[in-house]
Amino acid sequence: YKKAYKYALVTNDIDNNINEAWIILAKSLVKLNQKSTAMYLLITYIRKSYSPQAKILLEDIKSGRFHE
Repeated sequence: YKKAYKYALVTNDIDNNINEAWIILAKSLVKLNQKSTAMYLLITYIRKSYSPQAKILLEDIKSGRFHE
């Protein structure tokens, strides 16, 4: 999960409009026991992009369907 996190950060540095990189970043944060950071990141990203995938992941994290 640490490698996925680093990959997503590098990808976002190159182009921060790649939806998949934001999803991977949030998922890896949850798996690294940083759920609140992942949720904050998704909320911020959703406000900017209106990404349906990010909204679904956020709801899955909140409900516990996606967890550590």
